[in-house]
Amino acid sequence: MQKNKKTVFLSLLFMVIAAIGGGLHYRHTHSSARLGISLNGTDDGTMAALHAEQGVEMAADMLNEKGGVLGKPVQLISMNNKGTATGAATAMEDLHLRHVAAVIGPLREDLIDASVPVAESQNIALISPIATNRAWSCSAETGKPYNHVFQMALPPEREGAAMANFAATVLHKSKSLIICDNKNAASAEAAEAYAAFMNQDAPIADTATVTPENIVFHLQSAPYDSVYLPLPTDTAAAYVSAVRNGTLSVPVLGSSLWSEDDMADLLPLPYLNNLFFTDQYINDATYAPGETFAERYYEKYGTIPDKYAALSFDAAMLVAAAAEESASLNSADIAAALTKISNYNGATGTISVRADHSPDRKVHILTFWQGSAALLCRLAP
Repeated sequence: MQKNKKTVFLSLLFMVIAAIGGGLHYRHTHSSARLGISLNGTDDGTMAALHAEQGVEMAADMLNEKGGVLGKPVQLISMNNKGTATGAATAMEDLHLRHVAAVIGPLREDLIDASVPVAESQNIALISPIATNRAWSCSAETGKPYNHVFQMALPPEREGAAMANFAATVLHKSKSLIICDNKNAASAEAAEAYAAFMNQDAPIADTATVTPENIVFHLQSAPYDSVYLPLPTDTAAAYVSAVRNGTLSVPVLGSSLWSEDDMADLLPLPYLNNLFFTDQYINDATYAPGETFAERYYEKYGTIPDKYAALSFDAAMLVAAAAEESASLNSADIAAALTKISNYNGATGTISVRADHSPDRKVHILTFWQGSAALLCRLAP
């Protein structure tokens, strides 16, 4: 009886060892470099998810034209996270079982929240193209970034500092009426960074205090020479209309919370004059790597790439660079190598990865020209 039990135990042990060994062998003998995508049609708008996936596809095409990654063709494995927390976690688990080198996505921060625990527990490099809230990328306990989680979008405080730099050094302004929505983290963080850069003593106003109905009064009650509105498009447009209706031509500045297309639709053409805002991306024809991406994207998809496409493209290209640097397609190795990325020439600019796993690159400053958004310059915060 004891002998039979021992035989059964040894048989099970050998089966486990064989399974583990087989799994490890399978992991390291893939014929392709697998890159995971976690998106769905409702991620921050249906076109956003589509363009993000196209950006990753464009990266795969360009990498494969040059021999792939570590001599292996890039294979994309896309999972529909169904726009739910459960779906996002399941998508990560499924991508882990397929031994992807990294995962691009999701776009929505609630879906990223659900993806992070899987990324950390399974050692999967996870890069969100557009999310900016640090709450999902940093541990609440330690305040330090998670080992395997990265973001491609500039955080709001970098935008705020860059716009303040523009206001001070290009527009030569020194005192802005700053209005934010304290219930919106991106709005509040951008406003605080702007005020800190400008070294302003005046308090930051909340939308509940300074409204479109009384903004002209506030502008005339102190020597303000500009307005900073890191607010969503429709809210910002209401303030701009009030300022211009009050026959005030002061520069009005904004953040990537503005949508340039919607702003142009909401305001009369003359009201677009003297408006400036930051954004995550717009193509710079004078910057060769970005122009190459834009041209190739247009050739393939027949449309000009937006920030979702460009940031997703850069995310995929950084994964490839990290794989080459680490000489590995193991996701944990790639996550470690991503922290060392420096001066990579991506579509959105020259990128380095900061200690907090956010990108370090110049910020795009836009204005409106004949009713359309146009790049004015790129500035460091």
